[in-house]
Amino acid sequence: FDIDANGIVHVSAKDKGTGREQQIVIQSSGGLSKDDIENMVKNAERYAEEDRRRKERVEAVNNAEGIIHDTEAKMEEFKDQLPADECDK
Repeated sequence: FDIDANGIVHVSAKDKGTGREQQIVIQSSGGLSKDDIENMVKNAERYAEEDRRRKERVEAVNNAEGIIHDTEAKMEEFKDQLPADECDK
């Protein structure tokens, strides 16, 4: 995200899995004071590390699920070449 000198907030997000990207621009309608904007920026900075850790956890889970899916697909593809007792594990 980015807040320009006019208090306009530019936010973009990209899903690394699908490659989809979304963007939004939020313009002040006069409802936010400079102090409000500064508080929002401080909160964003305060929670940036927590957000980063949460993002890393989600990416790790997504990666693990992808590996599981790929492994299951390969097991199905090559099940005729594996001993029967190995396929039941």
